Amino acid sequence: MKKNLLALCTALSLCAVGNAAHAQARITLVNLDGPNIGLNDPTPAAPIGGNPGRTLGQQRTIAYQYAMDTWGALLSSAVEIKVEASFAPLECVPGRIVLGQAAPISRTKASAVSAGGAADFEYPVALANALASRDLGVGSNDILTNFSSAIDTPSCQALGTQGWYYGLTGNAPFNTQERANFFNVIMHELGHGLGASGNSRFLGSLALRLAKSPWDGLAWSNTHSMSYNDFSVVDARMGVALTKPGQTVWKGRATNQMAALLAEKRELLSITAPVAGLHEFVPADFGSSDLSPLKGEIVLVSDAVGQGAVDTHLGCDGSDGQPAIANGPTLAGKVVLIDRGVCEFSRKALSAQNHGAVAVIIANNVPETPLLAGPGTAASQVAIPVITVTQEVGGLLRGEAAVVAAGFATDANRFYGLDSTQSMRLFTPATYQPGSSFSHVDSDMTPDFLMEPAESKSVRADVAIDVALEMFEEMGWPTNRSGTAKLGGCDTTVPVYRDSFIPGANLVAQNNLCKASSANNRSQQLRCMNDHISALYAQSLLTSLEVAKARQCVAKL
Repeated sequence: MKKNLLALCTALSLCAVGNAAHAQARITLVNLDGPNIGLNDPTPAAPIGGNPGRTLGQQRTIAYQYAMDTWGALLSSAVEIKVEASFAPLECVPGRIVLGQAAPISRTKASAVSAGGAADFEYPVALANALASRDLGVGSNDILTNFSSAIDTPSCQALGTQGWYYGLTGNAPFNTQERANFFNVIMHELGHGLGASGNSRFLGSLALRLAKSPWDGLAWSNTHSMSYNDFSVVDARMGVALTKPGQTVWKGRATNQMAALLAEKRELLSITAPVAGLHEFVPADFGSSDLSPLKGEIVLVSDAVGQGAVDTHLGCDGSDGQPAIANGPTLAGKVVLIDRGVCEFSRKALSAQNHGAVAVIIANNVPETPLLAGPGTAASQVAIPVITVTQEVGGLLRGEAAVVAAGFATDANRFYGLDSTQSMRLFTPATYQPGSSFSHVDSDMTPDFLMEPAESKSVRADVAIDVALEMFEEMGWPTNRSGTAKLGGCDTTVPVYRDSFIPGANLVAQNNLCKASSANNRSQQLRCMNDHISALYAQSLLTSLEVAKARQCVAKL
């Protein structure tokens, strides 16, 4: 079961680190939106979740600046990083809702970064500038980002979205409608623009590596025992690797050590009859979080198809033009198995629930790939637990003899998101997904990580970034890992980074926000900062000594 990284790692937040400081990166917003739209939207909005903006445009801009200041405090660069930003009607169709997208505007050959650099190796331009300590593309911006304006529209919300949430302090307690967390998505997308993206991809049916890169060099194919930088530019083996779920992993030692520290032991679905076995599963993003009802006989749903027609076991029960459920009375009190296809996952679960099912298992309809079941339009009505399994496991859970589930068992030797060597998996589903495959941490990771392909309500990117800093360092980024937060030149002694937590980076971003929003009212600025320090202490993110020192620095502002 996915858990909150903050809750899992509180004990780590008080470890000591060094105090060496490095130059913080300056990240600047380049607003591409026109008047009255996107970042300039004048629609009135009430301050929420630490975001004091009073229009949608202000709240979006504030969240953006907060994310840029957070990343800027973590990274070190003598060259300004310029980020183009805008809102656009990104894709919102059944089964695919794009919240944001980002990429480096250009890539720079290693030979231009330093003498002796390889001509076939490229860096994202912001990283190239940081390594060269000079602007290699004078007059050009560095990162392109845009975010969905569609998810606030009725047509997109009809597919299950709830729009944007603009708070800066996690989702609780204000994001009651489970809206997409804009700040978390910005942090994620900036990560892509700064370098968390690969050059290996499909162009049509052709597997192609555009150039060697830091990301591709750290991505390792277990299938072929080689890094992606070692594949040929055009290579059929790479096409196989890109579509082998769980078989591409990260090979950076520090990242894997942190991932192994954070990853949870894998829970498996236990089957006792007709053949005992333990099987992997993924909880759906809706329904009850209490999985205990997943016990007892598993019954495969049947559809009322015509004579001679093949039963597809979709369980749509009349929705989306599909047939009604034929064996409704037999589902009462049972765990119901349904196949993926046609209607929304939540519709399938609701249909089974309406027939008395106590739990639902949805099986994928493509080989090997784990299934991520998003909420859809009926999610709020589903009160029973829902899990998903691969097509292969789904095949084992049906048959002539009764299949009986006995709940769950924890495997002490297997971890979510890691392979057998405890290397962190990258996202390579069996069906290649442009823009997602190969450029994310695997969606199997538990707890949720910042750089997974789907937005997660449990991520707290304002205070923790799991393995992201380790990944960036291994790609070559200079960082402020050992630095401390300074407010107006006063050293708070609060580490910028501490075992996946970013208390100092958070303080720097918050201080910039308090200063900008106080309108030169010093007492308001100090109150803003002191209240925030108290909130961090309440979450065990600061020690009492750090609180005292930070308050001393605030008093000098």
